[in-house]
Amino acid sequence: MFRIGQLASIYKISGKTLRYYDELGLLRPRYVDETTGYRYYTPDQIPVLNEIFLLKEMGLSLKEITYLLKEEVDKDHTLLKGVLELKQLELDRQIQELSAKKQTIELLKKKLENNGGIKLSSFQVGIKSIPEMRVASLKASINAYSTQEKLWAELLDHLNKCKIRTGSERYTIYYDSIYKDDEIHVEILKRVLAPFPETERIKCKVQKAYEKAAFLLHTGEHESVMDSYEAILTWIEENGYEIIGNIREEFHMDDYILEEDVEVTGPIVMHLMCAIDKTDANFTVMLNDAAPESRPVNIVTGNLRASHRGLEKKDLEPWELNNDHTRKVPVVPGEINEYTIELMNTSMVFKKGHRIEVEVKNYDANPYHWMVQLPNSQDIEYKVYVDSIHASYINLPVIPYSDEDQWIR
Repeated sequence: MFRIGQLASIYKISGKTLRYYDELGLLRPRYVDETTGYRYYTPDQIPVLNEIFLLKEMGLSLKEITYLLKEEVDKDHTLLKGVLELKQLELDRQIQELSAKKQTIELLKKKLENNGGIKLSSFQVGIKSIPEMRVASLKASINAYSTQEKLWAELLDHLNKCKIRTGSERYTIYYDSIYKDDEIHVEILKRVLAPFPETERIKCKVQKAYEKAAFLLHTGEHESVMDSYEAILTWIEENGYEIIGNIREEFHMDDYILEEDVEVTGPIVMHLMCAIDKTDANFTVMLNDAAPESRPVNIVTGNLRASHRGLEKKDLEPWELNNDHTRKVPVVPGEINEYTIELMNTSMVFKKGHRIEVEVKNYDANPYHWMVQLPNSQDIEYKVYVDSIHASYINLPVIPYSDEDQWIR
């Protein structure tokens, strides 16, 4: 047995603290000497003391800990498990907030390097007309300007289920006249090539044309878009124009049209910079061939479990990986990691006028693929980075073009 002084010395706490735990009924000594009053503790009480310290570090009060550790109150630890789940969710939220603040600091540092301002000459503002088009529309309120992912997932999922052919155009309209921290009223729209069944939230309509619209191409993360807004508003003012409509952000993530045939032959690797809000997740990457006004055709697919990611930093060839499928290393929620995902080797000519499309999903439901992948039983939030600091990219082995008379038949 340990005397109170010995146990206090081992855990670097005061004897007064252990006496207070005794008064609360949190950790009573196993034996008290009636003559000397010395308190004695046994080795089987050490795990209880460890639990107390861990729960204190999580922010629980001693009264809460005392209540939770009473066997008659929580025999199967149901309450304790629930409290731990809530604390984990709270920590995940804090990690995400800290990660967002870190990105803001990085953006501010980059702006300070430019003497705290923007150079209007570095922004190419122009005027264009916007044609009338049939669109799928979803109106909703969001809590932040950069959190539209769930709306787009809902809209695109419905169009996929309806097997509707779509165009590349997709954009967001903001209906608030001032900047807001929450309850931001938006409408997301995706061009469709035919009518489709509507839902309570998703509608099919014709969006009217605009004769003149000032536009500017913003590249990078959404958090840095304010510089672009500053530039375009300054340009409108300096050139004597007046704003008569709502702000509209059009997304150009999948509209690069090939100007000539492109041959891709060999191994393909996706380098995905991503943060998730859980300790593990699935990644599925699909390389697709998208012909004009047609549904993309999948060419090759790759999969990775986040916990199998490569941890060792090595100098690798573009087609090499350092993933380890013999062990499982949990992911820190909110942490940005690089995931290298191998797609199957291929040899494919993407024709002029087509688009090379990279699709990132959390699950591949194609029953014809040889790899059976079980879906996650919990909701997982993925945040994929494509900015200059954390650049996601895919390595494609592009073969130089040669004249047809030089091809091997």
